[in-house]
Amino acid sequence: MGLDTRKPLRGLGSSFVFGLTLLLVLAVMLPLVAVPLDWQGQTLVSLLLFAFAWITALRMQGRRWATLVLIGLSIFLTSRYAYWRFTETLGFDDPRYGWVDYLATFALLGAEVYAWIILFLGYIQTARPLNRRPVPIERPLEDWPHVDVYIPTYNEPLSVVEPTIIAALHIDWPRDKLHVHVLDDGTRDEFRAFAARVGAGYIVREQHTHAKAGNLNHAMTKTKGEFIAIFDCDHVPARSFLQVTMGWMLRDPKIALLQTPHHFYSPDPFERNLGLFHVVPNEGELFYGIVQDGNDLWDATFFCGSCAVMRRDALEGIGGIAVETVTEDAHTALKLQRLGWRTAYLNIPQAAGLATENLASHVGQRIRWARGMTQIFRIDNPLLGRGLTLWQRLCYLNAMAHFLFSIPRLVFLTAPLAFLLLDLRVLSAYALTFAAYSLPHLVLANMTNSIIQGSHRHSFWSEVYETVLAPYILLPTLLALINPKLGKFNVTAKGGLIEKAYFDRRIARPYMVLWALNFAGLVAAAVRLGLGAGEETATVWMTALWTVYNMVIIGAVLAVAREQRQLREHVRVPLAVPVALSGPRGLQPARTLDMSDGGLSLRSLDPQQPLSFEEGSELVLDWSGETHRLPVRWVAGDGASAPMRLAFQDLQLPERVNVVRLLYTRADAWLGLGESREPDRPLASLGLLARLAWRGSRGMVASLFGGRSTRPAAVLLAAGLAGLAFGPQPAEAAPARRPAPVEIVEQAPPPGPGFAGQWTLAQMGLKQGLRLSGVNGQQALYFDVPQEKLVRNASLTVKLRHSPALLAKLSQINVYLNGALQATYSVTASAEGASGKLETRGFEVPLDVYALKGSNSLSFQLLGHYTLTCEDPAHSSLWAEILPDTLLRLDGSLLRLSDRLRRLPAPFLQRWGQGQPDPVQVQLPANPGGPVLEAAGIVASWIGTTARNATPRFRVAEGAGLPRGHVIALLSSAAGLPAWAEAMGLPQATGPMLLVRDHPSDSGSSVLLLYGRHGEDLRTAAQALALGQHGLAGDETLVRELNLPAPRGVNDAPRWASTTRPIKFGELVELERLQVSNAGYVNVPFQLPPDLFFWNRKSAPLTLAYTYNPTPLGKQSALTVNVNELFAGSSPLSGSLDAASKAVEYTIGLPTDRLYPQDNKLDIYFGFQIAKEGECKDTTPDTLRGALLADSQLDLVGVPHFIQLPNLAVFGNGGFPYARQADFARTAVVMAETVSPGAASLFLGLMAHWGGQTGYPALRLSVLSPAEVAAQGDKDLIVFGEPGRQPLLSSWGEHLPLRVGSAGGVQQQELVWSWSRLARLQPWWQTVDGEVGAGALGQLLGQGVWPQALIQQIVSPLHGERSASLLIARDAEGWNLLAHALLDGEARAGVFGNVSVLTGDGKTRSFIVDAPTYTLGDLPPWTWLSWRLHHAPWVMAVIVALAALLQAFIVGIWLRRRGRRRLGEKA
Repeated sequence: MGLDTRKPLRGLGSSFVFGLTLLLVLAVMLPLVAVPLDWQGQTLVSLLLFAFAWITALRMQGRRWATLVLIGLSIFLTSRYAYWRFTETLGFDDPRYGWVDYLATFALLGAEVYAWIILFLGYIQTARPLNRRPVPIERPLEDWPHVDVYIPTYNEPLSVVEPTIIAALHIDWPRDKLHVHVLDDGTRDEFRAFAARVGAGYIVREQHTHAKAGNLNHAMTKTKGEFIAIFDCDHVPARSFLQVTMGWMLRDPKIALLQTPHHFYSPDPFERNLGLFHVVPNEGELFYGIVQDGNDLWDATFFCGSCAVMRRDALEGIGGIAVETVTEDAHTALKLQRLGWRTAYLNIPQAAGLATENLASHVGQRIRWARGMTQIFRIDNPLLGRGLTLWQRLCYLNAMAHFLFSIPRLVFLTAPLAFLLLDLRVLSAYALTFAAYSLPHLVLANMTNSIIQGSHRHSFWSEVYETVLAPYILLPTLLALINPKLGKFNVTAKGGLIEKAYFDRRIARPYMVLWALNFAGLVAAAVRLGLGAGEETATVWMTALWTVYNMVIIGAVLAVAREQRQLREHVRVPLAVPVALSGPRGLQPARTLDMSDGGLSLRSLDPQQPLSFEEGSELVLDWSGETHRLPVRWVAGDGASAPMRLAFQDLQLPERVNVVRLLYTRADAWLGLGESREPDRPLASLGLLARLAWRGSRGMVASLFGGRSTRPAAVLLAAGLAGLAFGPQPAEAAPARRPAPVEIVEQAPPPGPGFAGQWTLAQMGLKQGLRLSGVNGQQALYFDVPQEKLVRNASLTVKLRHSPALLAKLSQINVYLNGALQATYSVTASAEGASGKLETRGFEVPLDVYALKGSNSLSFQLLGHYTLTCEDPAHSSLWAEILPDTLLRLDGSLLRLSDRLRRLPAPFLQRWGQGQPDPVQVQLPANPGGPVLEAAGIVASWIGTTARNATPRFRVAEGAGLPRGHVIALLSSAAGLPAWAEAMGLPQATGPMLLVRDHPSDSGSSVLLLYGRHGEDLRTAAQALALGQHGLAGDETLVRELNLPAPRGVNDAPRWASTTRPIKFGELVELERLQVSNAGYVNVPFQLPPDLFFWNRKSAPLTLAYTYNPTPLGKQSALTVNVNELFAGSSPLSGSLDAASKAVEYTIGLPTDRLYPQDNKLDIYFGFQIAKEGECKDTTPDTLRGALLADSQLDLVGVPHFIQLPNLAVFGNGGFPYARQADFARTAVVMAETVSPGAASLFLGLMAHWGGQTGYPALRLSVLSPAEVAAQGDKDLIVFGEPGRQPLLSSWGEHLPLRVGSAGGVQQQELVWSWSRLARLQPWWQTVDGEVGAGALGQLLGQGVWPQALIQQIVSPLHGERSASLLIARDAEGWNLLAHALLDGEARAGVFGNVSVLTGDGKTRSFIVDAPTYTLGDLPPWTWLSWRLHHAPWVMAVIVALAALLQAFIVGIWLRRRGRRRLGEKA
């Protein structure tokens, strides 16, 4: 009997809302699938969508709509990958492709197409599991239907079948309406006798056709129950089976089949051989835990051959159980549904059975399944014929197509070998592009399936299960496709024993071959890398990693092939019930741990009281209101120190019945067994597989050596894997030079009231030295002598090399000091040594101290000759180099100057030449408050404005003692005066005062005092000093009134290049430094606002106005422009006398991608080459000069100010965003309650550095304590602190990429924001070769590298559009490292991203960690729109995310309504 036997194709457009939503989503997402992106853009889209998916999974875990969002995102990325594969990678335009390459390419593409189809179908099946619950039986007991229970058996022993028969007889159902029948196709007398003894029916047949299906159909002719429950002979039902299942069968007369899960209480070969029983879900749990529940939503539940109830009328309507295929169960369900019958699934285990006993049996069973499903696909294809809905067709298609995985799986396991071993191309693409498209598809697909499958299937185990079967089901499935009548039904053996562990080499042969091939591929990859793979290096690495993954999967399979011992005849089942052990001494209470048909283990309720077993003891248990006694014998244990193990002894049938009832038939016997299993963790799962792969590989290799030792296996594996190290590795970096520490402790006094100093040209900024060329080449350097230094002795040690062609006695080098000749060095011999290398020469020059001034020039002139007759003044042999280790020495006396306030910042800022100024010493009170520190910061920033191109360092001293040397001290009478201040005889503080006094204990040194009644007075004194130093006079002054200038505007620092007008060179350097004699460089430093937005400007106009002497020049003469030591452009210098006599203009586009965010330098080289007019006619004039005019300009007009923060690159290089207002009005520095000298020294050094960059003192800087910071939340914050001493490190811990503990330990945190753009913040000048993201940071910390200091920049926790920079040091050494990293020009380039880790080896490692960001500044509307369109990947990611949310919302509603309709509820 059937229902709607002529039902047309249903399901297309069954929901208007769903169809409309699908069209909308497709209309939005399909065009985006085809958008071409480079690998960076694709990576960006993928990362954003993955971040969105990750947040969705984390925040909304367990919610169905979140799963639908992940499915939508996964389908999008997979579709993009599929589109890219079809359109970009097939090699049609690659001339290297041959027909064999195309075979490999299309084999891989075909395997991927299969995987995509299975992925999409799987999403449909599992989008919303129905989770059907039991319903009560609403009929009176007398109206309950008759139920036949069929237990088919063929060759299984009675010991396996007996529990099933007993349990079936005890199912809770009216006795007169429960009919249990043993269907014995083996026709065994012992089965007949046992059935008669227990009261079960016994049915046999004469013709044993069609195996199990024929057995069942024959039984249907012998029984008359309205419903039929079927159990495989080893599936023991719980007594509640019919009461749980029959409610739905009676409520809905259209349900022909209700299936329950197949639960196995014994481990399958994977679980037993790998030791993972109840740890990793077995192979069937995905199907019974998720897929069948998902099928139920689509009315596509399959019959699984056992643990199911079926309606007799429905079965008779299709002619009984299907017999055309060897998977009669699934085919029967398909036939039922073609006639309009419904099927249902109840995901509550109500029976349990035995799993396959070994891997060979497991493979044999799956071969039958694969053959049967393929047969159904051929003879009753669900895509064809009538009666099925679209969704039923797709669900059945997935079930059948799933078993066609053998060819795709084998292709995936061997595809990289086509390239590594055969040099075939399996796709035509760059390795990075392939990774950018394929990895996001794979990662998000795995992530989505991990979320869907939860604890029912762990990541990467599907590959293991498929690899086990792929070699064995390949031929059966292919034969079934060709001829579906081939093959026969095989019964799966159950209940066997394995006496000894062994490696099943017979079953493992194909796996061993696959392992060997992949191992050979790894060796080939190592050889290629060792020999140099050239442009294919990345491809070799990619395929090698693919091969390693394949070996992990194959190795895990090999581990399964090692069969472990199975000596127990009966499987132990966890069971905890109270029992007692009886004997001559009475009852001893205990509790069972586990039990089987053959025995149990138990433990005493009193851990201190062992159980006593004596001959004749019995096990006593109370169950179901009855007391049962079971005879037992002792095996081992005492129940206290170890569980007591007992074996049942000579149980009679009633006793065996009681054991079965207790062990198997309880209603809750199999509930909740999987709930304690951990959910899937993909990385942990992959790690487990890697360990299993190592074990399996060693076992396989050991078996080849006769199993004697695993040492050969380990040696072979290690040797092979180590071969990858033969590839080109980055050269080992030389140990980083430890930065010179910034001293922060009191130093020993200098000897006497004099001074002495020396510095090299390199220390003076000329790291390459000076090069002199031509017959009259001249170069100069500049240095300063402070006013208070009276130089008494000066000398110069010149180190040089010169051309060996220079003629002795005729060639000479002159040294000038401020234009006065100091010495002449004559070239007297060849400069070339015996080895052929140029010799380094040297000579001493005593300098005339009376020629010294405040600013001095030291010039070197080459008068070179290489021939006695006519010579070419531009000849290449006319050169000499003044080497960078040339040394200048000065010593003398320190003068006590009058009117010392007017001379500030001398002598406190002492600059030696062009090198680094001496550290400025600052004395702070013992506990300086905010106003005192603000005063010190203002003074430091003012000193920085006067220090020109070198950043002064600061050395802070605290306490009662005054350090020797020049000192700046801050004193307030409210805090009390130290003894040394009392000795100075300071006047009574009546207001802010500035005083200069002689050092009380260091003759020749001075003390600058900022003095007042309290900290506010000191701040006022500092502001007066910074604003009116030229108006100060004498040695002390009282600041009676101070009028601060108006607050500075945004980006109007005096030294920052303006964007409202062109900036002229005359504003940047002195006029005399714009000129050169002969050939030489003009150096023009300039400073840019760090937030200039050059995205849509590839260059900035640079107009050079210059002139030079009217001299005939050669064709090689040129004006060359370098920016930041990178070539920018050049222009020929005309030899026309008319052209040279005029001002010439040359405009180039200065490449903006070579500009630093703050300090920049233009090097303009006048390269003169005298024209060759003939022998003895070309002479070099002494007056040959070149000059840039002051009107030369850099035009940045119209460049907008716009930047994304956090960004440590602009913080380290430009103090941004704090210096955005040059007076630091929107900046607050947060110091701990106790300020360490190191923190204070760094604070002052940074203020001086930023003051030097802006050219303006930090007049409105705020310094706060941690308790005050909440009230200043609208400011950008700089936090200084040490772990345990700065409370903000703890209270803001959740906002930090690296949480800092009170003891200095760090913990990496994930601050994931899908719109983070920090990936773009790695500056161009610091392109680190390698990963700089969170993974690299975790790897660094995982290596045990602990930071000595940290720089972290985050969005302020107090304001979403403010920055907070945290400078964290563990101790004084940490502060030294921070000072080096932020104040040294070269080291500062290594600070970028949002986290910088400074370690004790002196290295600074910066990282870009996903975290919240914000933008600062404005863009014109069109620029903003253009920028957004150019960054279309961002827009794409947002659109896709929104589309995924939309489809999840509407599809979720549709699925929920469908589910309610399926359950008979109101939608």
